[in-house]
Amino acid sequence: MSLMKKDILSKLQKTISDAKGIAIDDITYNTSFSQLSLDSLDLVELVVMVKKEYQVSLKPEDLVHFNNIEDVCNCIERASNI
Repeated sequence: MSLMKKDILSKLQKTISDAKGIAIDDITYNTSFSQLSLDSLDLVELVVMVKKEYQVSLKPEDLVHFNNIEDVCNCIERASNI
């Protein structure tokens, strides 16, 4: 796993943990959004964080196509390497 991917996961974990009160250790690459009980407002907040941190253009509806946290990390990593 690349250093960038670890950094991305760490920031996503913190954002989700702060928003939902979920322990950071319970948020892994394989954790799905449904396991985290993220609602539409949570997804919008996640998209805003991704845009701010990584200048990656995402829309909340894009997250519907992602199965888990790893999918978001991969999207950010790909967009950042362009």
